[in-house]
Amino acid sequence: MMGLLTLLGCMQPAARKTVAQPQDPVIARLDLGILELNENLAHLHRHITDLENTPVPEDPLIRQLRAFDLSAWQVHEQQWQLQLEHLKFISDRIHQAQATPANKSRLRDEWMRQQQDYTATLQQLRDVRHELERQRFLVESQLVQRYFE
Repeated sequence: MMGLLTLLGCMQPAARKTVAQPQDPVIARLDLGILELNENLAHLHRHITDLENTPVPEDPLIRQLRAFDLSAWQVHEQQWQLQLEHLKFISDRIHQAQATPANKSRLRDEWMRQQQDYTATLQQLRDVRHELERQRFLVESQLVQRYFE
């Protein structure tokens, strides 16, 4: 029995070295970002669904606020979905580059094209969201102004 314990004790450190390889920090951050975005998207989707299921108010200004909120959340959802797809794309290309170094040049070109598309699309979504927020503020101001008339 003592020999078996000694043998197991001697083998475990070696086994741990092969199992516990440190993960690449970039891939670890990508994986974490993908996980967090999936969770955030599910949470945001529930908020959107809850808002869609609330009764539509009779007051036209409150109805407009609700519409702006819903639209802004939907754009926000599109932003996060775009970011999620972007992180998955990057992760996939890194794994491909590690697996097949001969394809690095092609993968880099794909990544660079995707970066440009991602940046342009993300900026468009930001602009739409900013405009929705601006319009919402104007309607909200009209609503609050009622209390001072």
